[in-house]
Amino acid sequence: MKKHLQFYATVILAVVLLDLIASFASRTFLFDYTKLFWASWCIYFIAGFVGCKRLGFIGGIISGLVAGFGDATLGWFLSMAVGPYLPNRPQQQYGIVIVGITIVIVSLLGVFFGLLGASLSKLLNRGLASR
Repeated sequence: MKKHLQFYATVILAVVLLDLIASFASRTFLFDYTKLFWASWCIYFIAGFVGCKRLGFIGGIISGLVAGFGDATLGWFLSMAVGPYLPNRPQQQYGIVIVGITIVIVSLLGVFFGLLGASLSKLLNRGLASR
């Protein structure tokens, strides 16, 4: 169990670092922060892939969930604290319902990309095992 928690904490750290670096970079270089959504999806996918190798197939899917949840909670909070560059979109205060829906949707995206990553890991492992 300790191995799982350490891995999930590492996944959250990776997502939060991505959010912070991207927020600072978008503010510094004046590019639209929202255009980096694909980078988060890549982290979810990689979390699923590596999670499957280290923790098994279900562990990989959960790693994607953890990445999405961490991104939608701590990552979003810290990113908004930094104040990324959002052209034509002033920063707003969101109600609890919108925040809750966002957390659910981003967490489900994490599950989806985590599942894709875990599936690829499983397929590659099966292909290597048959040689």
